[in-house]
Amino acid sequence: MAIGSAQAVRLLAELLEMDYVARQRRRSSSLVQKQRRAAIVRELQVWALARQQGPQGTTLREHPRAAVKLRVELIGGPRPVALESDSLAVGGISVSISFQPKAGDLLPLRLVPTQPEEPVAVTGEVIWYDPFRGRAGLRFLELSEDARALIERLVFADLIRP
Repeated sequence: MAIGSAQAVRLLAELLEMDYVARQRRRSSSLVQKQRRAAIVRELQVWALARQQGPQGTTLREHPRAAVKLRVELIGGPRPVALESDSLAVGGISVSISFQPKAGDLLPLRLVPTQPEEPVAVTGEVIWYDPFRGRAGLRFLELSEDARALIERLVFADLIRP
């Protein structure tokens, strides 16, 4: 059963509250809390994907994508290289990039959201590169629980915003 926009807003508020409380306590959530969080995310994902359907109701993506502008840093070298995202999903990110990566390259990244959110480290695999726009599409590999939670909050908050 699909949920409406008002229910999506309520679910996002519950998700944000759960994550806020967990971060304040600085300890892992209980099994029941993790199960409730997973159920909320599933409902929000179904709601968001239904809104992002293509022609004749075809599903275009595995994960809902939002137009999230996010500071991203390429890490692992002598100093971080600043990048910027133009879209974000739990499955990956599209970023501006000043060099030509090859499909399959693994890039260590730091996602730097606005405060009070904390930066998280992720690894992105280059899936595509557009040399004319200077953009690359990266698929996230093995997200930590904290990184997944942050990305879910950012994506759903952007999609629910009026």
